Amino acid sequence: MNEKFEKAGKGLRFLFLAQILALVTIVVAFIPVLGWIAGLVLSVVIFVLELYGPYVARSSHPNFQNAFYASIAAVIVGIISAFFQEGFMAGLMDIVSSLVGFCITYFVCTAAGELLAEKGDTEQAARAGLIWKLYAICTVVSILCTLTGWIPVLNILMGVAAIISGIVSLVAYILLIIFYYKASNSLKAA
Repeated sequence: MNEKFEKAGKGLRFLFLAQILALVTIVVAFIPVLGWIAGLVLSVVIFVLELYGPYVARSSHPNFQNAFYASIAAVIVGIISAFFQEGFMAGLMDIVSSLVGFCITYFVCTAAGELLAEKGDTEQAARAGLIWKLYAICTVVSILCTLTGWIPVLNILMGVAAIISGIVSLVAYILLIIFYYKASNSLKAA
């Protein structure tokens, strides 16, 4: 039983590190040349950590394994998206990317939430449910923004929705980082 929690906690710790490095990458990207090189290296490390986290935790809960497969799908979608920079296909790939990203968050949060509830950490388990629901709202708004972008008359509505979605996404992202850290510590302490 403790091994299951330990693996889940370790996987969440890798996901936490990936998110912290993503924040560092954003800051480093503003430094000319050296920052761009460091950003590229950090991006590769983030990529590996985001795959390795669910991989490590995959045997502790079936949804961690689903998150691992969804992460692989995200890589494939990202590669395909690189071929479509604008137009209908670019928008379609944005929608698919948003859905896959949501699936990853949903699988990780539900798996961690169930394990945390099993362990008795109901506060973090409830937070997991809140986070995936916030991400669901952000995903729906993101998809609606993409769809309204195809209808020129609705561009103003898209702008307002994008601002609101951006604020909710930022809050959800901060909560996700905190959740990864606290859930990892909770599960590793089991």
